[in-house]
This record gives sequence, structure tokens and C-alpha cells, in this order.
Amino acid sequence: QSTGTNAGTYSITFALLYPASTQWSDGTTTQKSATWTIAKASVTKPNITAEHKTFNNANQSPSNLTDAQSGLTTRSGTTSAKDKGTYYIYYELVDTANYQWAGGGNSKLTRTWYIDAADISGATVTLPQSTFTYDGQEHKPDPTVTRAL
Repeated sequence: QSTGTNAGTYSITFALLYPASTQWSDGTTTQKSATWTIAKASVTKPNITAEHKTFNNANQSPSNLTDAQSGLTTRSGTTSAKDKGTYYIYYELVDTANYQWAGGGNSKLTRTWYIDAADISGATVTLPQSTFTYDGQEHKPDPTVTRAL
């Protein structure tokens, strides 16, 4: 094949036009083959460094969040969350036949990020009223916790 579009190895065959009257430089007259290659294009790897955030009662995202590269990669998973937990972001190449990650490989890449529990050690709890006298009514102590997140 004398043309190619996709990544891969191709071969081309050559034949003498007049084998009865001509020969190759090695003295033979049989067909010769040669191979040629189109290499996969490289795509920059996204940031897949794991990261820890601390709960702050607001939506958070990992730092340096890499966007999908238009037409080359897709991004899925959780890119924003509020609650404590483990979250994942996935990056995949759209066309693994013709593209690979820079440095090689074409498998799905996973970035793990975490929202850790806030440390509230040292918090104080105050009960403005901790003793009630029975009067047939519902009572609520209304505790106050002092410690900023």
C-alpha cells in the first residue's frame, strides 16, 4: 500500500516492469517489499496527582483541574464536591488507534482527590440552659459550638 492515514505499519510491494530484461541490484527479478510506519500522535497527559482538601462546608474542586482536550480526550467523574469523601476524575483518549499519552500508553487515567473531615478538636460546647423544671412543655437546650471550620 503506497498511502496510509491511520497509525500503523504498512507495506508496499515493488515489481520490475520488465523482469525478462532487468534485474534488481542483488541480481534477482522477484518482487521486493518494504514497510513503513505512521506513529501514533502524542497527547499531553492531564494532571493526575492525588490531592487532599479539608471540609469547609462549601463546594470544592481539585487544584490544577485539567480540562478535556477538544476532540482528543474526554473527562468524566466528580470535579466538584462539598462533603467528606473520596472522589475520582477519569481521562480517556477518544481515538486509541491513532493517539497515545505522551510517554506512551493509551489506558484510562484516574485522578483521585479527597475531602477530609475538618478537625474540630478544641471546640467548646456551651449550653445556655442545662436544667429545666417540668412544666409539661417541650424544652430544648440550644447548644452552641465554638470553633471555626
